Amino acid sequence: MKHIQTVEELLLLHFITHSIIKSKDFDSALEITLQKICESTGWIYGESWMPSADGTRLEYGKAWFSNNKKIERFKKESESFEFLSGAGLPGRVWSSKKPEWISIISNGNFPRKQFAIDAGLKTAIGIPIIDKNNVIAVICFITSEILEKDEQIIEFISNIALQLGVFFNHKKTKDLLHKSEREIRTILDNIPDIFYRTNKDGQFIMISNAVKGILGYEPEELIGKRVADLYADPDERSKFLKKLEESGGRINGYEALLKRKDGSYIWVSTNAQYYTDENGNIAGVEGIVRDITEHKKLEDELLKTQKLEAIGLLAGGIAHDFNNLLTAIIGNIGLSKMYLQPDNKIFDWLTTAEKACGQAKELSSRLITFSKGGLPIKNIISMPDLIREAISELLNGTNILCECNFQDDLYPAKIDKMQIKQVIRNVIINAKEAMSNGGFLKIDANNITITKKDNLPLKEWSYIKLSIEDNGKGIEEENLAKIFDPYFTTKAMGSEKGSGLGLSICHSIIKKHDGLITVDSKAEAGTTVKIYLPSAAK
Repeated sequence: MKHIQTVEELLLLHFITHSIIKSKDFDSALEITLQKICESTGWIYGESWMPSADGTRLEYGKAWFSNNKKIERFKKESESFEFLSGAGLPGRVWSSKKPEWISIISNGNFPRKQFAIDAGLKTAIGIPIIDKNNVIAVICFITSEILEKDEQIIEFISNIALQLGVFFNHKKTKDLLHKSEREIRTILDNIPDIFYRTNKDGQFIMISNAVKGILGYEPEELIGKRVADLYADPDERSKFLKKLEESGGRINGYEALLKRKDGSYIWVSTNAQYYTDENGNIAGVEGIVRDITEHKKLEDELLKTQKLEAIGLLAGGIAHDFNNLLTAIIGNIGLSKMYLQPDNKIFDWLTTAEKACGQAKELSSRLITFSKGGLPIKNIISMPDLIREAISELLNGTNILCECNFQDDLYPAKIDKMQIKQVIRNVIINAKEAMSNGGFLKIDANNITITKKDNLPLKEWSYIKLSIEDNGKGIEEENLAKIFDPYFTTKAMGSEKGSGLGLSICHSIIKKHDGLITVDSKAEAGTTVKIYLPSAAK
């Protein structure tokens, strides 16, 4: 049994209000109400009972709804029933002017019990529609599930019944419509998701204030604009409409990439449906759009981790076997050199081969670090000292200016010194290569406490946040998503160029330290690498 969320309740109430105002009579307004409540709550049958002309009994109303063919006989038999005050579910609700819930029809006071049992009906609820202390109708809903009394459902339907009575009988159509629109607008403008409505041509005719924070537009800027223009993929709108049509006019969780006003892109999830005009014709689409960019990042991070672990396991196994072979080769080269004079040309060739084997062993060691075999050996380390060591080794004598800002009371970190130093070195080397003609490198280190509100894939704890920012050539957008992939590089392959393992190893090391590494970059606008490491603070 579905529970209607507050925003959806308000949208439904707004829809019903329109229906009452536009309907030619009370029965047609009731019929739409019964349909919408059944569709929204999951109840399979809704009926109305109206006081007779002389006010002595309840008669089966013209308004009813069901999308289940098994109900036809029950409905037909119900048409012949009449209820006096206090008799049957409708009569008792009429008499008491209060809702009534029957959890098990077969055990309750339900004159149509046998027909209900034959139709597989289990639970029923009756709600009065009251105006000026008079019951002007009783609406009943029945389901094929056995349900315990649900006060939220009762309150939800009672609120709608209350509005039906007040709105219809007082005939304050125009004022009530405006009031309802103002209320719904106030609610919609204060929720974090975008509510929108388009006409049949796909142009915005209404959009909530949340669009400012999510897409960067003022609502007025988008009125009259085509929804299709916001999609990153020009064909996405037609795909969405096709899916909406195939889903029977209602779609939930449709994910797409949208383009913001500033040119950046975000992932959104859309719940949408057709809405109709007063004649029941489809007038357009309305829906709620939620920003899921951070959620998608978390999903990508999980997939990336799983991919790295799988490749790392394979790489580690190969590296261990490779190491054994290299050990034998290096040993035999050493033995061979013992039988040669240093001035012998063969001695030089063997020395070159020995160096190449040494480079291969270094690559093998990096593969082992990348794999699960390279688990960190942790000690409590001062981060500023470690960072300065890496800077001194790599930037002394270069035309790169480096500025360091370390928080005075920066937490110590429990880390593998050599592994984290390798991470910092790899990042600085990449920055150095991106600023081949010189540049500026800024390194900040601060204490930070991570909570659930930060939406990061980290445990709640205190961390050291290390930020390394350069003003180099940056990374092309199409390459940014692949920078942590093993063997991905934009540099030429080879011992003196790029192996494509630098950032993969960084990612693996930081992951094994229960930390996080992220990269923000734009082509020709520099790169910022952020590293989060759990502190050793108590």
